[in-house]
Amino acid sequence: MSIAALSSAGVLSSMPQLRIKQQQGEIGINQTPGHVQIEQPPPLVEMSSEPVQVQIERQPSELYIDQSRAWAAYALMPPVTLTKTVVYNIKRIYPEIVAKIARDGDRMADFHLSNNVIAELAKEPPRLLSEMHFAGPASRLNVDVEYIPEQVKIDVQGGNWHYHVEPQKPRMVHFPAKVEIYLRQRPSLEIEWVGREVDVRG
Repeated sequence: MSIAALSSAGVLSSMPQLRIKQQQGEIGINQTPGHVQIEQPPPLVEMSSEPVQVQIERQPSELYIDQSRAWAAYALMPPVTLTKTVVYNIKRIYPEIVAKIARDGDRMADFHLSNNVIAELAKEPPRLLSEMHFAGPASRLNVDVEYIPEQVKIDVQGGNWHYHVEPQKPRMVHFPAKVEIYLRQRPSLEIEWVGREVDVRG
């Protein structure tokens, strides 16, 4: 197809001018990033204790004073003790008493040797029995003193702590990412003729 423009000045040949206006389309993207929310509950702790146990055994001090020897030094003793002392001394000198009686019997058997045997025996005192002494020697050490100090026994049983820990699982919430795509600007194309009017002949 040819396009010709005629005028009084002559034949002018020109192509028609087109004005094209184009607008590109635009796409918008909205993106929300994903994230994870984590909550960690504290662990459950159970605690118990055993108190310290203290046992104290106390034995008080003791003081023993024995004055029996002091009383015996003055012949002041209980009747039972005095009787035991007499019996002990008699048993100790009994052989000598028997021996003296035997000797005295022998002397009386030989009275022909002396006319005064019976008189002589009557004058002799029973020295063995008279020499029995019930009183003991006097001394500052006759009092026996025994002191037993106080005894303390302490038994300590240490206490203890018991723990029971139960951990808790974390709570996790996941928020996925979001992507939103939309048409921000539509594309467009505008075409228009620019110039003189022309006859278009086919």
